[in-house]
Amino acid sequence: MTLRTRIFLPVFGLLALGASVGLARQDAAAAAARTWPPFVLVAGLLLIGAVAYEDGTFQAAGRCSTAFRAESRCSTPWPWAWSRP
Repeated sequence: MTLRTRIFLPVFGLLALGASVGLARQDAAAAAARTWPPFVLVAGLLLIGAVAYEDGTFQAAGRCSTAFRAESRCSTPWPWAWSRP
């Protein structure tokens, strides 16, 4: 992507947003009221995933799932109680 495209696309998007809100303010408000909850949900789930990753929960769950094949090392369902290597 060229520098001109990187500048043009956001400017065009903001101009289109301003035009759509200016032309149909009630419709834009109704559309925003309907669509923001899914975005908030996804953002919250991404934050939870980031915290779980930093905490090592996914790594511990992976070890736990592979441990069921051989011997069970997962004696508790709480990730903070699982031993880290």
